[in-house]
Amino acid sequence: MSTPLTDSINALTTYANEVTGGSDTTLSDAVHTLASGYGGGGSILGKYVAILSYRFQYAIFDESQDVVVDCSDVEYIDTYGSRNTPDMRNMFCNARRLRSITLQNLNAYSNACDMTEFALKDGIYGAYSDNLESVSIPNCVITPNTASRAFMGRTKLKSVDITFDMSKIAAYSSGYNFRQMFQGCSALEEVRFVPNTILWMNYQIFNVSQVLSDASLASIANGLLEGATQYNSVALLSTPKARCSTLMGNNVDGLFVADENGTMSLADFITNVKGWTLA
Repeated sequence: MSTPLTDSINALTTYANEVTGGSDTTLSDAVHTLASGYGGGGSILGKYVAILSYRFQYAIFDESQDVVVDCSDVEYIDTYGSRNTPDMRNMFCNARRLRSITLQNLNAYSNACDMTEFALKDGIYGAYSDNLESVSIPNCVITPNTASRAFMGRTKLKSVDITFDMSKIAAYSSGYNFRQMFQGCSALEEVRFVPNTILWMNYQIFNVSQVLSDASLASIANGLLEGATQYNSVALLSTPKARCSTLMGNNVDGLFVADENGTMSLADFITNVKGWTLA
């Protein structure tokens, strides 16, 4: 039965085949042909890819490794469709020119998922280019059980429009599954967490993040598990730490709500309400 969605998918498949000279019968295969290069080889996808495929990662990623292949010229990726996301590891790892990632209409996944090296910068200790500025999964709560190096090294990353439920991240002693999540993200301004789900933190998580917004600082504070007794220190650099002492608000049912006429600072909320220290 023909629907607007299937018509659009068929039209995109036909167009991709016209460009590549291929005869793929599914949009996933057609876009994968584009991503893998054709003619003389190499990527000639252009700057923008819009994907309607249900299993979006297989349309532009190598199926055996779940990593970006031959997408050196891609700058923007949007995906459409609904699916759960139990495994998000390496999805955008090593995509050097990628500036924007938007995953639309994904279902919230209540079980723990793997975000290991989700958008890790290629050559994090080298001189490879790094252009990623924003990542967005709107209206979706992602619950990782590991997020090791998920955004590590992305020095231009400003906004992560994802709400993270960190309740499935195991204790610090079990490994490195959280502490390098935003390591090296010096331009990071926006990040959001579900309240009372951060079990522990350490200095590497926001180790160079000097420009975190007030809303992000409040979300981090609200995300802290009240009364945590181990590794319960919020390590921030000098500028955001100082901002915690001047950002005023109120304690509303255990959550900090910013208000310039409020009765407590964010620093007081972190230490006196949440029971954490501000390092």
